[in-house]
Amino acid sequence: MIDIREAMSSVLPNTKAPLKKGDNPLKGDGISRAVKAWQNAKPPQDSFTDYIRASSIGYLCPREFVLNYWYPAPNKKFDWKAQMMMDMGTYLHSYLQDILGQMGVLWGKWWPVDGPSYNGFSLCSDALYEELFVEDDKYRFKGHLDGFVCLNRIEAITSNQKEYKKDPRGFRERLDGIEPNLQLLEIKTTGNYGFKKLKETGDIPASYKMQAAIYQKCTGKESTLFWYINRDTMESLVLPYNYEESQWKACARKADYIWRAIKEERLPSGGELCANANDTRAKKCIHCNKCFDSAAEDGIPEQKKVLLDEGRKLLNLEDYV
Repeated sequence: MIDIREAMSSVLPNTKAPLKKGDNPLKGDGISRAVKAWQNAKPPQDSFTDYIRASSIGYLCPREFVLNYWYPAPNKKFDWKAQMMMDMGTYLHSYLQDILGQMGVLWGKWWPVDGPSYNGFSLCSDALYEELFVEDDKYRFKGHLDGFVCLNRIEAITSNQKEYKKDPRGFRERLDGIEPNLQLLEIKTTGNYGFKKLKETGDIPASYKMQAAIYQKCTGKESTLFWYINRDTMESLVLPYNYEESQWKACARKADYIWRAIKEERLPSGGELCANANDTRAKKCIHCNKCFDSAAEDGIPEQKKVLLDEGRKLLNLEDYV
């Protein structure tokens, strides 16, 4: 048996020296400051991309996208609060997908520990879930689905809770005999303010509707279930959203605006979201100065030569119509 005190003493020779009352070796929230310093030391991530993420289409500025295509620049200075909130959402996604997988109601790609991957419902408790990738070739949309949930299986569990609790493994096997009714699932996290507004209005933000429209178009599914989680209270709310052609057309128009501008080596005429360089969003944009510089478009041909000399592989949009 390992002697924990002996093990610790070999690594932490000063563990026997207790802190005195009132001592604080990490004054001024030292741990948080150390984390920030660690994160700030990481190199900035290149923001160049040659496709449009479905999750960003709603708030994407065409002018910023095209500027970043020709004048790629690192992302803005690291904001550890925003990063932590985003990571919390990512981890919560994984946690919920794992639970839904063990229940046998999440359809997607699974990686068992000792076998090849497969698409379907999870067949074992130790299988790891991988979000399915989708893309639209014409408008160059790409994204990852949170998954598909089977409404029939969920209904079977909720309608037979006593039986399910008595023999979850046996009931889980019975689910395989149920005809699947798969619906797209989108998991979203929000704070108290946003969650309260959702409960009062039941109105899904337009940017999420546009994201759903892309996924619906790519998969042929007409409906999406938005599962909102309040990260402050862990309350949840499910809102269904049915495909709207108008939302897909809005996505297609914005994408078309972007790719035509790149093909013609020009900038879209307006930033769409910013009236001037003093707008809040403009001040945070890494391309703010170029956006409001009339010479930025004139410099594209020369910048194109620079990128090619650097070995950048530019998109071939000659056949884009």
